[in-house]
Amino acid sequence: MKCSKFINLNLTVGENPLYNPLDKNLYFVDIRGKCFYSADVKGKVLKKVDLPEQIGCMAICEDGDFLLGMETGVYLLDKKGDIKLSHAPQKILGRRFNDGKVGKDGAYYLGTTDANSKGAFYRLKKGKLTKLLDGVNCSNGLDWSLDGRKMYYVDSPLKKVDVFDFDGSLENPLSNRRTCCDLKDIIPENAVPDGMCIDQEGNLWVAIWKGGKVLKIDAEKSLVVDQIDVEVNKPSSCAFVGEGYDKLLITSASFNEQDENAGSLYIADVKAKGLKINLYKKGE
Repeated sequence: MKCSKFINLNLTVGENPLYNPLDKNLYFVDIRGKCFYSADVKGKVLKKVDLPEQIGCMAICEDGDFLLGMETGVYLLDKKGDIKLSHAPQKILGRRFNDGKVGKDGAYYLGTTDANSKGAFYRLKKGKLTKLLDGVNCSNGLDWSLDGRKMYYVDSPLKKVDVFDFDGSLENPLSNRRTCCDLKDIIPENAVPDGMCIDQEGNLWVAIWKGGKVLKIDAEKSLVVDQIDVEVNKPSSCAFVGEGYDKLLITSASFNEQDENAGSLYIADVKAKGLKINLYKKGE
């Protein structure tokens, strides 16, 4: 499968594309650029929001506010443009948050990145931030099975997609970690899996950083069944967008790249449909 350039930007490290069902716009971040963007579904950039720290990921709250996973915590950005910590101050393991997603339970799941396995994976639930995993290298793409009983997860340097049993009602909802799909012999030696999403048929779509592609993985068979060729070296994440969730939006990075197209966003018609994103429940 192929894709085409959709938004011509030179994002340093584009990440976390999503479609906001509340305002029907697209959102994506530039990690090293310390900002996020909004655009309409036709690809017209509407707004750039500069931030005080690097941002790895963002999520939408039920009331339309934003959650921002940054260097020193998960911040709440309200409609007035005010930013504040969404949880009690605490030391975050890792140098910054890197990727995250809201689960069907309305909690925000996100992880950090750092050298020598110094990162961690957290849950933000009703304003309480809890560490679920430590020993993380570069916490990256995640999503849930269609029945919500499994969570698929990428720690990039491990070069595989893992899967946990998942129960959002538990103090630690993750258990029984095992390999879903090992990519070591499938992707280039210096490439790693990055951002990820799932479609309505339960297939995973995984961006391959330094691999110039997005892989389609049959999660039940642990098998790569197709791929999207991307013209740039560092596709970083992907998400189904639009009211029909029938287009795959792919971010990329220009960091340490000479290609003038690096950092742009791409769109692919993959003959599949994604799921509506979950919105964060603030609680009391």
